[in-house]
Amino acid sequence: MRKSTKMELRILGHRIRFGFSIIPNPDVYLDERNAKIVRDFQSGVPDNRISEIYGVTENRVRQILNKSGVRQPK
Repeated sequence: MRKSTKMELRILGHRIRFGFSIIPNPDVYLDERNAKIVRDFQSGVPDNRISEIYGVTENRVRQILNKSGVRQPK
């Protein structure tokens, strides 16, 4: 979720506008998602079902499992 703040400051008849956005770190989300994918695989959920649940391709699921060391590449 992105949060934004915008402000306006008036000094000596001049308007100064400024703002900033807080953007969550997407790596944190991906790390959590990948951990859930590994946990689901270890509990017996097949690759094709995991890909449907998380909205990624079966190939991406295999890449995540290989990178985590749960499954060895063929």
